[in-house]
Amino acid sequence: NVGWRRAVSVGEETINTPMFVQLEPTAVYIMTEQLGHFAVVAEPRIQQPAIKMKLLAFSQHTPPSSSANCSLRIYVVKDFPNSRDICANVECKLGGSYLGESQVFGFVLNSLNLNIRVRCRDADVGAGDAADAPYEHAIPYQHILSNNSILHCEFSVRRQEQQTLCVDFGQGEQLDFYTFSMPGQGQGLGLGSAEELASTTNTTISIDRQGNYVNESCVLDFVQLPHATKRLICAALDPPRADERDWRLLAKKLSTDRYIAYFATKPSPTEQILNLWECRANSNGNSSSCISHANSIMSLLLTLKEMGRQDVLDIIVDTIGPLWI
Repeated sequence: NVGWRRAVSVGEETINTPMFVQLEPTAVYIMTEQLGHFAVVAEPRIQQPAIKMKLLAFSQHTPPSSSANCSLRIYVVKDFPNSRDICANVECKLGGSYLGESQVFGFVLNSLNLNIRVRCRDADVGAGDAADAPYEHAIPYQHILSNNSILHCEFSVRRQEQQTLCVDFGQGEQLDFYTFSMPGQGQGLGLGSAEELASTTNTTISIDRQGNYVNESCVLDFVQLPHATKRLICAALDPPRADERDWRLLAKKLSTDRYIAYFATKPSPTEQILNLWECRANSNGNSSSCISHANSIMSLLLTLKEMGRQDVLDIIVDTIGPLWI
């Protein structure tokens, strides 16, 4: 039996609190120096119980190959780490292609059905064509609650060049609660086979928000500053400055200053802040592509530039290579 005890209440930390909790819209990060099992207990903003779910979209061309129709399957799954892999394995056998997925949403336990509508970005899909199948589907509330397998609905849509589909979904009649889009490519809607979901596209050049070209060959497969680089950064930012352009401003710029006293009690506040930054960067957007990692490093460089700490920016460039060409 595990004996649980309250370790911290967010917002009630003291200088003796043994951990730091970073709350974000889709994640909770816990920093602690002791390994253990942790449970996060909270009250929802909406005082109704809900299940975390998401929608996954796949397409499959309807035989014969000359047909202009395409089957669009939308899966309703609980937000588990392997949910997409399970659907991808099924679609791999069916010859389906992954199109996209929604953000995680709360399926409120209010007895209302989940309504799904597929449309073009600028107009309803199939508008004016009576031969097309309906592009709305309601999944019964009880089906979602009692279903232990893969639940999905299927639409028959027309293939159009560069067509972008949008999926509106919500409970009850309010379909404008959530929307996600699936851009088409070429003559079909598919963006890649289900077998390729685990792989990433190794793009070597991208552009950051300032218009700088990013050299991603200098970026690792995951965001982690080399130990020597981090040690030099800590030596530069740990000493307090009168203008506070030190680790305190870094914490503020990175939005990790909710309880800044936690970092102040550590031998190297900067190291703690960078460790948390690495963790957030690696899980941000659920993407493991080189582009997202390069953008994370570039964002840190821009932060240091905004802080007026060109010396720290130069440390990163000098030790891991230039990130622009």
